[in-house]
Amino acid sequence: MAVKKKTKVKTGKTAKAGKKRVAKTGQKAPAKKAPAKKGPVKKAEATTAEKAPVKPKSKDKASAKAVEKAPAPAVEKAAAKSTRPQSTVKLRVTLRKSIHGRLAAHRACAMGLGLRRRHQTVEIEDTPCTRGMINRIRYMLEVEGQ
Repeated sequence: MAVKKKTKVKTGKTAKAGKKRVAKTGQKAPAKKAPAKKGPVKKAEATTAEKAPVKPKSKDKASAKAVEKAPAPAVEKAAAKSTRPQSTVKLRVTLRKSIHGRLAAHRACAMGLGLRRRHQTVEIEDTPCTRGMINRIRYMLEVEGQ
């Protein structure tokens, strides 16, 4: 009677790589799963104005009327403040010096103003945002309509 030898898989860790050893039978080691990335936690975007009023569990008519007569939330008032009238004042901005070799922030300001090449002129609205970009790269620009 002949005794068959069984091949065993060794599971000891190697000192260098920390991987499992595998017998020479053609089996592969199980792949390790990558750890899940934890991103920033997002706040709930639903406002109280969008939610339906909660009906009380009790059959009390007085408490049901109190829920219906709840004052309007302050979220609606904040949304009304964000709509600003568009300014009608326009500025003519011309790029006089090249953006090559400049700081990355200065190149980004020029691109944000819509300036791509020398002697290009664009008309932009006079807002605090555009004024800040113009002030940052004023050494490269010529501004008309101040």
